[in-house]
Amino acid sequence: MDTAIRPTVGGEQLEDVKMVWKANDQSSEPFQGLLLLSRGRTGLTQRQLADRVGVSARSVQDWEAGVSYPGAERLQHLVAALLEAGGLSAGCEEEDARAIWAAAEHASPRQRAPFDPMWFDRLLGDRAAPVAVSDRPAVEPGVAGGAFGRRQDWGEAPDALGFVGRTDERAMLREWVLKDRCRLVAVVGMGGIGKTSLASGLAQEIAPSFERVYWRSLRDVPPVDDWLAGAIGFLSDQALAPPASESERLTVLLRLLRDRPCLLVLDNFETLLEPGQAEGRYRAGLAGYGRLLRVVGDSEHQSCVVLTSREEPTELVIPVGNAVRTLRLGGLRTAEARALLAPKQLAGTDEQWAALIARFGGNGLALKLIGESIRQVFGSEIGELLEDAGASGVFGGIRRLLAEQVERGSAPEWRVLRTLAIEREPVRLTALVAAIGPSVGRRAMVEAVETLHRRSLIERVETAGGSAFRLQSILREYVAERLVEDAADERGNAVNLPKLLRGDVRGLNLSPLAMTSG
Repeated sequence: MDTAIRPTVGGEQLEDVKMVWKANDQSSEPFQGLLLLSRGRTGLTQRQLADRVGVSARSVQDWEAGVSYPGAERLQHLVAALLEAGGLSAGCEEEDARAIWAAAEHASPRQRAPFDPMWFDRLLGDRAAPVAVSDRPAVEPGVAGGAFGRRQDWGEAPDALGFVGRTDERAMLREWVLKDRCRLVAVVGMGGIGKTSLASGLAQEIAPSFERVYWRSLRDVPPVDDWLAGAIGFLSDQALAPPASESERLTVLLRLLRDRPCLLVLDNFETLLEPGQAEGRYRAGLAGYGRLLRVVGDSEHQSCVVLTSREEPTELVIPVGNAVRTLRLGGLRTAEARALLAPKQLAGTDEQWAALIARFGGNGLALKLIGESIRQVFGSEIGELLEDAGASGVFGGIRRLLAEQVERGSAPEWRVLRTLAIEREPVRLTALVAAIGPSVGRRAMVEAVETLHRRSLIERVETAGGSAFRLQSILREYVAERLVEDAADERGNAVNLPKLLRGDVRGLNLSPLAMTSG
């Protein structure tokens, strides 16, 4: 449904936030939320805002994360910078400034200086025109739905206020979209790695550079005609009725993408793909999404489509020029993962933290799930989990997450996963062919490796002998557990999982050549 959507914070419209704001109301929008919203209106990066305020980029980052808060003097500089750059609502500048000041005062007990209306009146009198900071055409904020106003429909986009880390990845994506003017950008990675959160944070940050923002999740697998009809209606302010045929709708969409800069996000693209197909085939009736990607990537326009997917669509495997790019998202770095788990208040040494994060491959969702288990079961002590040799981190939500991805694969893909699971070192393609090829055929085996890599389930690494492949650590543990379940002997004896994970398969019928016969 098309609605006149104003800038939002956490799903609340800005005007509503201002109407209900009370300095002592614990449910009011926090300082970091108001700051992020205001900076989003300006189009300034954290570093650009920091330069205007006269502080380091880290200070702005900490303010937006709620780690620290500016004192009175720096808060005045911050408000002045936001006002000058157009970050405060037109006609409601003082109300916005008071809300930011009250939020900072509420969050920081040491912030006792009251808001100075005379100081702010002087700022208004000296205010300079907002400065455009994007390489894309700047668009002045207007009334929602106006001919030249911005409109945003965030659909099912998650709240980006609590987003942590991914500084380098966000900077790269921002450069691709705003500076390099990419038309089609994909963020791919295994489930739980943080693709949707990254896309949401990016979209919130670059939204001021676009006249229209349209976010839709594809989790419920909508027909392409329905998606096109919704996009055409929103981008045209309901002025255009969607044509009858898919080809005509694609033509109209392309015209709209050329008429004004639009940002479109397609989340959970992998749900459109047929499980168990090496070539990334679309489900029945959904091939139109592939044609949509080709039109967007191949045609000239001033807009950008961002998609997230666990599996890279075939249309992006061989991109056209530099206008189509893919970011393969890896795990969180140690500092980022620790910041993510900070609310859990876990205890551990630097070495224990590093071991925990490595064990789960920096997967944000998996770390959140295991972090709660450590808090509930192991008394918040990371070392207790790591020292429990028989404990597996692959249970509950983590197991379901991995099963959902692995079970989509074909029989040759599963054999590649099993082979890699019992190897401690990366395995070269020639070794995989020797172990698995005679059973399933060389072509099928190579296609399985290619598909697993495209689905972000295996990683390609460079070794002294050339390129090789390995499983992500958390997936290796899951596949190893599956092997244990399948390899228990007829007498019901249990297989020693820790030995298997160390690569000790003595006495077990689990060699790659043995497995290929089953």
